[in-house]
Amino acid sequence: YKRIFNMELEGNPNNPETWMKIFHPDDIDMFFSTQRNAIKDKKAWNTQTRMKLPNGEFHTFYTESHPIID
Repeated sequence: YKRIFNMELEGNPNNPETWMKIFHPDDIDMFFSTQRNAIKDKKAWNTQTRMKLPNGEFHTFYTESHPIID
């Protein structure tokens, strides 16, 4: 968040509540559902989520994650 917006994320980045504050309300369930299913299935995942910028506008961001299983 800091690298993109040049400001600190308020809250613990490991806590979903922190991200719920900046995700568009219509994207929250989809994002966390996709993430949970991918973790459960141990598969890569990607999604597009609208996030609130510091000026209050929403912009779409592409998120991609690949699990590392040891």
